[in-house]
Amino acid sequence: MNLPTLTFDRLWHVGSFDPDEKRAGSFEGSCLSVSTCPGAWRKIARGHVGGDCHVADTSQIRFLDAHSLTEDGKEMILAWGVKEGLAEPCPIWTVSYYDDEMDDEIFFQLDDEDLAKQEAAEILDVDEDDPCYEQKIASSIAFSDEHKGTLLLYEQAAQNLPIHGNGNVLDLLLPLWVEKETDLAGVWWEDRFSPETYSAPRGGIIPSCLSKLEFHLSASEPYYPNEEEAVAA
Repeated sequence: MNLPTLTFDRLWHVGSFDPDEKRAGSFEGSCLSVSTCPGAWRKIARGHVGGDCHVADTSQIRFLDAHSLTEDGKEMILAWGVKEGLAEPCPIWTVSYYDDEMDDEIFFQLDDEDLAKQEAAEILDVDEDDPCYEQKIASSIAFSDEHKGTLLLYEQAAQNLPIHGNGNVLDLLLPLWVEKETDLAGVWWEDRFSPETYSAPRGGIIPSCLSKLEFHLSASEPYYPNEEEAVAA
């Protein structure tokens, strides 16, 4: 498969390099978290990320471009996850709503219809006595056949909460797949730069590739991701 990849001249890491100090539930699983905008990620993490900021020359390593994967590529990696016991097919209910505070459309996914309805009712502030209850709930819930994570995935990706939905499961599978099935050094997610809504570009370097890099204390801590340009490989 012709994989979409990216390279970066420099990338930054904030905090410890000790894997035992990495908090469970990190977006990048067991990978070393890196970014082009460490200052923004300090704001997003709100105290969960502390310590010195380090920078490394990363021009000689390549990252899988997660957002440029084809649908066939995503399906192949999900199938790999099922084969490896990391994911399993299941019905998924997606609850979506508009969040005024974040000024954005928000959604989350569950594998339990009753729980999804309860969550939707609480968010919409509607109870079963409302004559439009079913209509209001139905408008905020969508059903699909997708995947959820297994206990093995949570263990290998250092997660402490259940993961539901193809997109969420895929995010955790990608670093594991890259490490076992490719010669790439990690995964990059070119997420929208919006620290106010907890979003910014980010990447993860797989543990086996860290020996190829030399991090140094950084004299700067960029807030915006335009300090360095990503180059399509």
